[in-house]
Amino acid sequence: MEKVRFGIIGCGTVAGYGHIPGACNAEEVELVALSDLNAGRLAELKEKHGVQDTYTDYHELLARDDIDAVGIAVPLVAHRQVLLDAAKAGKHALCEKPLAETVVQGEEMVKAMDDAGLLFATNFELRHSDPMPEMKRLLDSGAIGELKVCRFVGNWMGGRWAGEERYRMLVTEGLGPIVDCGVHYFDMGRWFSGSEYAEIVARGTYIEDYPNPDHVIATCKMENGVLVLNENGWAYTHNTPEHGANLHYELIGTDGLISYQDSQCTIPNCEHRKELTVYSKGECFRRPIDAPAKSFDRMYSMLARSIREGALVENLPSGRDSLQALKAALEALRQAR
Repeated sequence: MEKVRFGIIGCGTVAGYGHIPGACNAEEVELVALSDLNAGRLAELKEKHGVQDTYTDYHELLARDDIDAVGIAVPLVAHRQVLLDAAKAGKHALCEKPLAETVVQGEEMVKAMDDAGLLFATNFELRHSDPMPEMKRLLDSGAIGELKVCRFVGNWMGGRWAGEERYRMLVTEGLGPIVDCGVHYFDMGRWFSGSEYAEIVARGTYIEDYPNPDHVIATCKMENGVLVLNENGWAYTHNTPEHGANLHYELIGTDGLISYQDSQCTIPNCEHRKELTVYSKGECFRRPIDAPAKSFDRMYSMLARSIREGALVENLPSGRDSLQALKAALEALRQAR
């Protein structure tokens, strides 16, 4: 079977740990080109991953007729222009989240891809990272009855692990935790509930001196009555000698609950625990999860299959999904400020 040929535009932190190895590991994908403003970074990645061609001007990558699709992993402020250029060049796209800086920009991006007849997916990889697919299957099977509450909590030290410069970018022009990370949870609220946001109430606090709050709690109600809690914070153990993270996702229904807990800790001899727990009338169990936290390879594989079939497959999040999550995240940020 002929592989779908990809190029990746933007080769910084997220591309380095996610997009590039993900595309290389996806059997249906051939990664043939990379583009980034940093020529030295391109040279390192070309040698590390054996990618054929590199470009410091992404327009040269887009001009190639033998590239079917692009992964877009540039900073948020550049998403719109790169995506619009990809649409003009006739390339299908997998774009990093958040979609855009504003709803108007996001609408323009979705329309451009629709008008060009191209497939537009968003890298909401949590939908397809274990154990989220299993949680969705259990929910859809009726294991916990009617869904009433979704709880998504993501507290950690933020992007500081990649350096203070990157952290400052994420908490300023990246719009902070409730947008940068929170869009994942706003998407999962829609995905698990099968509904749209009807009400959003959000409050934020400033632990450090940045223009966007670094801890936000949003309580939401969906059109079908499901309650959604979305809590995101980046000041969790940020200034202590050791660091921890608490990621906790719960689906609470009339007949039980499904819970995923990811507890991370850098204290010596502290165990990193990732566990799925299910309480239902049919069964109750708890088991460890060993899978990677983010399945980039699945995202690239699914887009490759989608391109062959002519439509997005397997709940691959679309540009429109991304736009809906962005609307919710920006409203939460507006209130939290």
